[in-house]
Order: sequence, then C-alpha cells, then structure tokens
Amino acid sequence: APAAGDDALVRFSTGGHTVALGRPAAGLPAPRVSGTRALYPDVLPGVDLLLTAKNDGFAQSWIIKNREAAADPAVRTLTMSVTSPTLTIRRNAAGGLSGTDASGKEVVTAPTPVMWDSSGRKDAASDTGAAPDPENLPEGLAGLHALEGPEPGTRSALVGTELKDGTLTLKPDVRLLEDPNTTYPVFVDPSINGHTQAWTLAYKRYPSSNFWNGAGFNGGTDEARAGYENQSNGTGRSFFRVEWKLKGALIKSSTFRLYETHSWSCSKRDVELWLTGGISSSTTWNDQPSWADQLDKVSASHGYSSSCPDDYIGFNAKDAAVKANTAGWTNITLGVRSTSETDVYAWKKFKDTPVLSTVYNRPPNTPGSLATSPGGACNTKSPGPTLGIGDVTVSAKASDPDGNLDGVRLKIWQTSPAGGPVLYDAEPTLSSTGAVSRRITSATFPANSVRTYAYQARARDSENAYSAYSSTCYFTVDTSKPGPPVLSSAVWPDWEETETWGPAAGTTGRVTVTGGGNDVGAYWYSVDTTSYDKQATLANGVWYIDFKPAHAGPNVLYVKTKDKAGNWSDRTVYLTYAKPKDVLDGPGDTTGDQFADLFVIDGYGDLRLYPNMGKGDIHSSLDAAGQESGKVERGYWSGALITHNGDFWGADGFQDLVARMPDGKLWIYPGDGLGGVDVDRRTELLLPPGAPKPADLTQIVSVGDVDGDRRPDVFATVGDALWVLRGYTGGSVTQAVRLTSSPWLERDIVSVGDHNKDGAADLVYRTFESDRLLIRFGKKDADGTGTDLTSLAIAANSLTGVDEVYGAGGWDAANVRLLTGTADANGDGIPDMWAVMGSKIARFYPGGATGHAAPFEVISASDGVGWMNKQAIG
Repeated sequence: APAAGDDALVRFSTGGHTVALGRPAAGLPAPRVSGTRALYPDVLPGVDLLLTAKNDGFAQSWIIKNREAAADPAVRTLTMSVTSPTLTIRRNAAGGLSGTDASGKEVVTAPTPVMWDSSGRKDAASDTGAAPDPENLPEGLAGLHALEGPEPGTRSALVGTELKDGTLTLKPDVRLLEDPNTTYPVFVDPSINGHTQAWTLAYKRYPSSNFWNGAGFNGGTDEARAGYENQSNGTGRSFFRVEWKLKGALIKSSTFRLYETHSWSCSKRDVELWLTGGISSSTTWNDQPSWADQLDKVSASHGYSSSCPDDYIGFNAKDAAVKANTAGWTNITLGVRSTSETDVYAWKKFKDTPVLSTVYNRPPNTPGSLATSPGGACNTKSPGPTLGIGDVTVSAKASDPDGNLDGVRLKIWQTSPAGGPVLYDAEPTLSSTGAVSRRITSATFPANSVRTYAYQARARDSENAYSAYSSTCYFTVDTSKPGPPVLSSAVWPDWEETETWGPAAGTTGRVTVTGGGNDVGAYWYSVDTTSYDKQATLANGVWYIDFKPAHAGPNVLYVKTKDKAGNWSDRTVYLTYAKPKDVLDGPGDTTGDQFADLFVIDGYGDLRLYPNMGKGDIHSSLDAAGQESGKVERGYWSGALITHNGDFWGADGFQDLVARMPDGKLWIYPGDGLGGVDVDRRTELLLPPGAPKPADLTQIVSVGDVDGDRRPDVFATVGDALWVLRGYTGGSVTQAVRLTSSPWLERDIVSVGDHNKDGAADLVYRTFESDRLLIRFGKKDADGTGTDLTSLAIAANSLTGVDEVYGAGGWDAANVRLLTGTADANGDGIPDMWAVMGSKIARFYPGGATGHAAPFEVISASDGVGWMNKQAIG
C-alpha cells in the first residue's frame, strides 16, 4: 500500500519497474480491508471502489449500486492517473493499456475494460467463475453474486477509454446504464497486470476486448477456453506463448499438454492445436494472430463428471519445435480451438498452466581450452610458437549442455612443408571433466628439421551429435640441435689445452662464450655440477661468464647452448685450476674457501671430495686421493674410518685427513689445499703407551684444537670407552686420556665444537637408547684458553649439569645410516652436520646453539641409487 501522504492509490512493481494509479479527484474515504481486497465505500454518491490485489497485478471494480448513482454526470467519466517513471504507457487499439520499457519490451498490460449488470443467473456448469470467497469480502459486498464477473444471462458492454497526459478516463456504456432492463448494481472492471504470464483468450461475444492472461474476463480467470457454449452465447479460442531455449537442438518429440477442467459432456469432441503468430495485450477476437499450421487434433472429453474427470490431453507439437529451432525463435505461440465452433459438445475449458514436454538432444559445445605443452594456449596464426626437441602434448576440453558428452576427437597434422602426414586423428580417453590430451613423442618429429603442425578438436555426444570444429591452432617444431659452446679466458685458462694455473680462488675473471650456430637463445652453465641453472650474460653482442672459483684446485664449468626453440646442445666441459688463497684453510676446509668440505668413501672404495658450495650444499665430487704414480688403485679406502679437521702434517696451513686404515693403523694423509690428499706422503699417527690400539678404534673424530695447546686433537671410541688423543706433534699424540668413567655404550660421537659461542667446545652425540641427539655443554678451562675436558666427561660436570636434547627422535641407524659433524659449513660460526639417510638421500643439518635447524636435501635419490652404497663420510 502507498505510504501516508502518497497521492497514489496503488503502486504495483514488476520486473524492476513501478506503475502508480492515482487517487480519484473526489478523494477517498477510509477503506474496509479484508484479505486481498479493499473497499472504498461511496467514493461518489452510490458508487463504491473495490481494489483486489493479484499475483500478477491488481484489479479495480467501480460498483454503481443504483440508477440514481448512474445518473450522476461524474459517473459517466471516471478519471484516475496512471504513471510510471520508467515505462511508456499507451492506449492500444483494443482500448486497453500497454506499458513498455526503453527497449520496447512490454512489461505491463491492462485489458479492455468491460462492464456488466447483475441480471445473470448462477449456474455451476456455466461460464462463470467461482462464487466470491466470503472470507475475502469486505463489509458491504455480501450477496453480490456478480462480483466475480458476468454470469449466464448477464447484460454486458465494453467500457470506453481515453488516455491523455497520464490521465486514464473510463467511459461506461450509457445505453447499459439507462436500459430499463439493467439490474443494479453494475460493475465497471479495469485491471493492470505484470507481464508474468503469456496466454490470452479471444472471445467472440466481446470481439474487440482483450483478456491478456485472463484479466478482465469475469473479473479475471485462470481457465482457457475453446469452442462454443449457448448459455452466454460465447465462442472462445485460446493462445499460449511458450519460452523456447533449445536453439540448435535435435528435436525427437515435443508434446503440448493442457489440463482439461470442463467439457459439455463425456462425449468426445475434436480440439485442435495450431502454430500461430504472436500475441500481445492487443489480441482480440477481431485481431487474432495468423493460424499458420495445424499441428495436431485430439478427440477428448474431461471434466464433466466422475465418468470423465479432469485430466491432461496431449498434442504433438514436434513440427512447431523444429520450426522454432530452424528459425531461431526465442518463443513459440500455440493456438487451441475446437474443430466445431457450433457444437456445444465441443466446448472445453483448460487450466492456464500448459506444459510443453520436449525430448531433445543438443550437440556438444565447440571444444575450447586448446593448448600444447610446451607452447601454451592455442595460437590461430601459423606458424604458432616454436618448440624444441621433445614430446608435445596437445589438449582440449569440451562440454555438453545435456551432460552426455561421449568423446572429443583431436586431429593433428603437418601443414608445412605441405603434404606432410596426419600425426593423430582419433578420440583420446575422455576425462570426467571433458578434457582430452594426446602426447606426440619426440621420435615422431623428423630430426634436423623445422616443421609446422595444426590441430583442432570436435566433440561428440552419446547420441552421435557433433559440435562444430574448434579453431585451427598451430605450432612449429624445430629439431635442429645447436652446436656446443666454445669457451676462452685470459684469466682462467683451459687446463686441457694449456696446463696453466689460474690465480687464487675467489678471483673474478671473464670467460667468453661463443659458437652454437645462428639460432642461439642463450648459454646456460653451472659450476662443478650439471644443473645448468645459470644464464651467461649478453652485453654489446658478446656472451660471457664472470667466473669466480669458490675453492682452490680443479673447478669445472659445464656449459650448454640453448637455441630459440629450446633445444640444448651437447655440453662443453671447461676445466680450470685455481691456486690456494694466501690464508690458512679454515677448520674442515680443504679447498681454500673457508667452508668445511666433506670426504666420502664411495661404493667402490675410492675417496671423493664433495666441495661445499657455501651453505652446506654439495653437488658433485672430485677424486680426492692422488699419488705420484697416478690414480690410487680402486678399493684402497674400503673399510677405513675417516675424519678431517686440523693441520696435522708439517704446519703447512692445509687441513689433513686422519684415517684408520684396514691395516689397523692410524695414518695422516696431508692435504694439498686443492681438495685432495697425497697418498705418497702419508705419515703414521702413533699413540703413547696406555692408549688403545688403533685397530680397536670404532670411531675417530678430528676436532681441531680443543684443549688450547695449539695442536689438533682427536676424539675416539673403543668399546664402551670415550678417549681423547691430545696434542699431535712430530708423528704422535702427547697424551691419550680416557674421558668417561661411565660406559660409553650405544652412542656415536657427532661433533665437538662451540655451539653456544661461549669459547668452550660442546659435545653432540647420538644415543641409540632413545634415537635422539643430545648435547653436553662444555666449560672453559682455568686459564680460559681451552675447554675443561672434565666438563665433557659426564653430564653432571657440564655447563648445565644435564645433557640437553639437540635433535628429537628418528635418529636410529636405519633412518640415519651415516652421520658426521663438521666445523662450520654455512658461515654462521656454529658446527653443522651431514647425514646419509636410509632413503638413499643426503641431508645437511644446519647447527644451532641448542638444537639443529631444519635440514635440506643436498643429494637426491632420483637415479634410484643415490648414496645407498656410500661406505663412510668424514
């Protein structure tokens, strides 16, 4: 209802638009409201105004109660405003109203107004609507049996209309008002409806009246009609507009069903379904759409009695559906009429809710998401992206509006040079998402050639209906392999050609890269590994690498050419040697870069060095053992215990390797500062009286100078005892001390070094009793130059008085097969760890003050072997 003070009597909203009906000029009394109705009594003397709300609009009825009221000149021209801010409202040819939006679409309608008197009779079998619901009647309307619309025998007439400047004028028929046979009250019944339904009734008795969606017929009806009845001498035809959204579908069948609610008897009569022209709020008996094609005729009779109760009748509407698809219609208008329009037994009424049931199949949608991998999304311009040597996967994706996608055909063929083969033309396996793909292996593409290929897709459903072909996409495959690069440098000479050393490690020198052919995209390189993860620099037409060897000794540049198609050349291996820096090697550092490195005895019994790349990461190895006669024989190191951290041999500043060899002796293998050891110059490490026999040692860990005497020390285990071999000098250690008085069982030494940076060494060990790592924090000795070894002997003597957890569970021998601590390997000044896992990978564990940090993988098991066969690390 309108708000207080609003000049509108009714506001009606539909489809985002509003229509307002203004108040009569004479004003309005307070209404009597009941249900969906509001009665305004005596709007004019002897004239009531009744408003009825409906699902699709509203109706207004002027009730002229007697002849005295009808004689009032004001009754002869009833005026009210009809306005809308967004719709254009016009009077149509039938005397009704039509409201259209800016696009011309009809949004609201008002059928031709009609008026009738109360002279008719109620008849259950007649054409009248139902009697008024007494619970929905405001006071003053009881007993008005004609309120719902004309009854058999009713006198009726059309109401004249005029619309000017937003004012609607109703002109009741004067002859009906003044006819002495007219029975009062007389009802004048205009209405306004939203465009929510799409059917209309053409009624011969009112040839110029429109009953759009049943409005205005007997106060509004929800029943369509067909045929002739003699009680009110009426002949009806009905039209239905049905939305159509199956453009392009294959129509198998289409049935139009109407629910018949009334017939004259149970004697069947023919009723016809036609394809007609369009309908609107201007459709009347005199202005019917064309009856274009008769679709079907059905003989039926329902709704007379229990012998032929209400039921659906169905018409074959397939021809209309097919025609709608062919013409691309968005709706279909169907007309229903009786074959005989003079036989009362052909009179029928139907509910205004027909059902159009169509069995159809729509073809699949045209495939999309076409792409190649590599290459990316579809390129419709030949030659498309250029791909290099390798497999090419072509993919597409399709869908079906009916959900019965059954296959997507991929076609891949050569377009240049012309006359080439079709590589594939079939339906790959269809995924649940409608995706398909086909891998074309690299062997399919001829070697040393450049060829262009096209591909497209077409979808098929389970009814064997096909989509249109997709766009044609292109790609080119270049299988011409570039040549290997050529490297040269005045700073870092090629050892294979010159056998000349370069400068000290850490010196930056330019290496120029050329060669590879005329299609060079870039040069890619890596150092001491074959990852090829760095791109050379291009400046002023010259490619180069600013090379800075991290360690002394052999350094290898691995370089490949990559052409613009993504093809790789064979590798070029550029070996150059860096001299040691003029500084002492750091703890555990064998290559002069101040980062601890890792010695490994491999599965063949050979000694390999894995240079630390700076953060504990290791990639590739160097042969670490040499002698004047050449390479050490294979298997020389099998069964050895190894460790390195300290300069034992001759105080030359290089880190040396300590090994307990299969001969049962301890040996010092002097480092050469280039990542290797000299087997010819090895020296036996002798132990003092009272020390354990070297052959009995089960673990040795070189720990540098722990006690502050400026000479390297070694921790070792024998059975259940932990020993310290102190102060190596002149071929032997000065003292062998059993460190623990309690048994050292089920334990491994991991590292001895300063973790909390208090100047004293700490002991990290693995205990197999709980499969954890524990740390025992040491104390400085009395003069502050070294570590008090008694603080490492038992937990009670340590800095904290207990052994703390350094690494939680999972450190059993099956999971962590080999484990070694090391001096600082990542530059933070704290000892670290390398481990060989039972899963064949190698990990680096960064050290911490109270616990290790998160590990990362340094050697993978991608080759299926990994480090499964490594014998020892240290």
